[in-house]
Amino acid sequence: MRIGLRVYVYSMLVIMAALALLGLMSIVKYETILTETLSKRLAVVVEDARASVEKAGTLGVSLRALAQQPTGPLAVAAELMPGEARVIVVDAHGSPVSMPGREGGLPIAPAPLVERISAQDKSWNFRDGGYLIVGSTVVNSFGESEGAILAVQSDQAITDRDNAMLRRIVSYSFITLVPIALLAALVVFLSLRPLGRSIHAMRSVVEERDETRIADARGPLAPTLHWFGRIFGDLEQQRKEASQTLDAIEILAHTESRKNGK
Repeated sequence: MRIGLRVYVYSMLVIMAALALLGLMSIVKYETILTETLSKRLAVVVEDARASVEKAGTLGVSLRALAQQPTGPLAVAAELMPGEARVIVVDAHGSPVSMPGREGGLPIAPAPLVERISAQDKSWNFRDGGYLIVGSTVVNSFGESEGAILAVQSDQAITDRDNAMLRRIVSYSFITLVPIALLAALVVFLSLRPLGRSIHAMRSVVEERDETRIADARGPLAPTLHWFGRIFGDLEQQRKEASQTLDAIEILAHTESRKNGK
């Protein structure tokens, strides 16, 4: 049963590793889908504001000037933001542009913003510093990046839902793993008993030179053990014959030496 116990432990480790990997993949997939869903809700407002700003830019109105208008497209976008999300306008260097009646600076470092603004990405999102950032780059009539319109929202909702999903996966895993472990233990015990007997019989032949144990062997290794027993029996018989021959030679040599000594 030592071999059966090892196989059982290894099987349980493989099952647990597979469940852990599956749970991790599920959490990552769920987080990605949730992030994309929330980002799309904010991106609709941000991209609409960016299109309005770029249309105004063809008439010579800059992004900074539109940000100063209390009733402009950016102010309208700020009113359309759901929940605690807010609109922040930044220039090409990632520095916030003040908006009338809007307070609060940029809660993250400007470096990732500058990278995306320089690339003139029309729609992008990422998570940083506990916030979900959804942005759209504003390109002026000269084809240069003038800045970006950002929608900033706390990602606590994503974290809370990830934790809830993780707890559910863990609870379901335990509920599923316990019956599987019991069933696997029974299957391994029943399936490995013949194998254990066969291995024990082979060990008896090799270590104890007891060929009679092979005759009673049952299980998947029985034909191999029977063949091994025949081979081992032939070798054992040859060893006995060789030993007897050597004994006879030794006796003969001893007798001849005694004759010669006389």
